[in-house]
Amino acid sequence: MLTWSAYNGGETGGKPGSENGVIVDDEEYGAGARITLERDAEVAPFAITCGRYGLFFHTRYFSREDEARSEYAEMKVELARMVDLSASAEVSDGMMMEAAGRFVERFPT
Repeated sequence: MLTWSAYNGGETGGKPGSENGVIVDDEEYGAGARITLERDAEVAPFAITCGRYGLFFHTRYFSREDEARSEYAEMKVELARMVDLSASAEVSDGMMMEAAGRFVERFPT
């Protein structure tokens, strides 16, 4: 069973992120997805970047930490579902693209 764990052993915490903020949380689900929370990002006080490896990359911005953390938790659940779904032999590339589209619709920029 896959679980979320600190990305790269937690070595990214406190370092600059892709949105030019400071990485607060950075986690990976197996070798299938990654999600990162930054504070003091260039565009907004908080930013979440995430993606399903080989499928999509998505960024969201927030003005409040509590909202960013709440969305971060919800996004982790959906990313994990997507990775778990892709493990099924019955899932096509088209189905995965549809799942990515639903994710972006549910969690808009």
